[in-house]
Amino acid sequence: MKKLQGTTDTVQGNSRSLDLFISTCILLLPSAVFAQQTKIANPAARYATLNDFLLMLLDLFLLVMMPLMILLLIYGGYRIVASAGDEAAIKSGKSIVLWSLVGAAIILGARVIYYMVAGTWSLF
Repeated sequence: MKKLQGTTDTVQGNSRSLDLFISTCILLLPSAVFAQQTKIANPAARYATLNDFLLMLLDLFLLVMMPLMILLLIYGGYRIVASAGDEAAIKSGKSIVLWSLVGAAIILGARVIYYMVAGTWSLF
């Protein structure tokens, strides 16, 4: 008979995994028992309507996107200044500045766009 190589390593590895699983279950058992006494508040309770929730998402979107637009403006300006007369780099920098300004206008007008869509939506 030929002895299989690596079988003892696999059995020991499975045994270690089983030991780790059992230890984790034993350690987490008290938290499962005491979880009945804990009251978890609904984080979405302050957004009673869909409009409130969408406005919160819009504010979060503005909070994330405005710094990104400022960074894009700075990067586009840097590309223009660092171009050293290269027409392709100047054109690329101008394009970045132009489209970041267009994006900033859309982001700043997002609340107006939301109210226009919500007003139309309320008609139906």
